[in-house]
Amino acid sequence: MYSFDLRLSFVPFSLLRITNTFRQMKPGEEMEIVSGASDIDAATIEDIKRILPRTGYDIISNETMDDSGLIIRLRLRKTLTTHHQKGEPSCLKSI
Repeated sequence: MYSFDLRLSFVPFSLLRITNTFRQMKPGEEMEIVSGASDIDAATIEDIKRILPRTGYDIISNETMDDSGLIIRLRLRKTLTTHHQKGEPSCLKSI
């Protein structure tokens, strides 16, 4: 499983690392992303869901990790898709 802790990181670089790792993952592999529960951190989790291909993953869990509600954990599993993914040249499918 790939894990990312965004609580002490610079978010733009973390988002880039997450998307690059996701592209390299094989179907069935999982990713865990941990963040704080502030409004900014919650928005970052929503950004991650937006930048990854919508048909490319299943959400395993999206939960608060502790009773204080200060930590959010998102777990994703990459799926096998045949849909056109953003950035993929469509002309390659006909070759």
